[in-house]
Amino acid sequence: MRRAVTFVALSLLLASCGGGEGSRFTVPPTTAGTSTPAGVTTTSGPGTTAATSTTAPAGGAEVVVWQILQRWDGALPLGSFEATVCNLGPQPAMGLEAVLTANGFEVRVTLPEVPARGCVDAYDPASTFAGFGVEAGQTVTVRAAVLAGGAEVASREEAVAVDLRSPEPTPEVLEAYTWCMENNEPVHGNCVPLSARTAFAEPHEVMKQAGRYTVITPAEWEPLASMTVADMAICLPRLEEYLGIPLPRLSTPLVWHYSESTGYTWFGAAEGIQQITPAAADFYEGVLSGQFTQHSWESIFRGLCSEAHETTHILTNEFQGMPRWLNEGLAVYMGNAERTNWYSRSYYRCEETGYVDINYLNLEETFVPYVALGIDPLVADTAGPYYATGACFWTYFESTFGHEALLAVMDALEQTREVPGGPFQGCPKFLDLVTPVIGEDISALTQERFGFGRDYARCSLGG
Repeated sequence: MRRAVTFVALSLLLASCGGGEGSRFTVPPTTAGTSTPAGVTTTSGPGTTAATSTTAPAGGAEVVVWQILQRWDGALPLGSFEATVCNLGPQPAMGLEAVLTANGFEVRVTLPEVPARGCVDAYDPASTFAGFGVEAGQTVTVRAAVLAGGAEVASREEAVAVDLRSPEPTPEVLEAYTWCMENNEPVHGNCVPLSARTAFAEPHEVMKQAGRYTVITPAEWEPLASMTVADMAICLPRLEEYLGIPLPRLSTPLVWHYSESTGYTWFGAAEGIQQITPAAADFYEGVLSGQFTQHSWESIFRGLCSEAHETTHILTNEFQGMPRWLNEGLAVYMGNAERTNWYSRSYYRCEETGYVDINYLNLEETFVPYVALGIDPLVADTAGPYYATGACFWTYFESTFGHEALLAVMDALEQTREVPGGPFQGCPKFLDLVTPVIGEDISALTQERFGFGRDYARCSLGG
């Protein structure tokens, strides 16, 4: 995406980074949708209602079909359709049936109780794209309806492009995976390419997709997949709009890959997004119990963006022009309710010589001097101040030069994206890219306030 501006443009490398947790919301669902093996039966064809309709069943439930997904199971990697059925009301919804119709065929699924302010997955594990008569490369209209006592109470209809009947690992991926597990890193998540759209049967994984968004998760944590797809549909368009950067390689869906890798301490972003923790089970259980505010259906129902930080890294994937810690600063900067409708307010305030750290529990304020971004921070305890200092640079930049200047800098950075034959074959210096945009040299100020000057470049900082 390019705007008609007379500025030089640039790009960056995706970095690993830290995430965080918030306060408690309403408890999200803790069970995946269950289903009866209803099989596939011929019908007269899909319905014609295009919008989601909501008619509340008795007892205060308010049922909606939130999204329609494609679903693959590594244990039986034949894709099919799925609906996410949600209850926006204050009381559980019981006795519901879901009907998925596509290409003149349908499946019927008996749903478990849909918790108040929660969702369940509606799919028939016995159904396949072949059963719906769908071939790879076909776009088909899928309709999902929810029945209560035989009466339709909610529905949704979407055109779904099925580009992949089965995501079975290619021989090349299998060979690399096998070698890695046997000789290098015996951790599944470390041996699967992050961007690989592959659901392995061992360990058992499930993959779900809606449009450009794909999520892969261990089968026992399947509710995370539907929740994350829904969140990406909220977050990514807002980030793209604010930064003016389209998702790289639009032909490849953005991938979240939950795993039990030990490669990072919390969250990490690379070719796709991989979200990890050393105590994976504790993390997953925390998500599903509502311990982590941003990862919950309640957050999604409110239209809040849960993962602005990591998704920012995906948008800036492979930029050469922005050093790692300024990259982290941008990701922190985008974790802001005013910019992306992030789930929480920012808990820092930028000042001239440092930032004010605000304790999110008791709102106690602590002043922290800025750290020098021009020094490669290899010591673990420097991460927090570096993140905040980088964020405050972006606060300074946009508040001083305006949003259009920020967009122009993002354009400049994007032109340095690491692509074969790209215009930048060396190591662009960040301020050399910024100066033509704003028409002045700010290196004296950035050196004094943020600890980096004209020579500040990614290659000089090792990442």
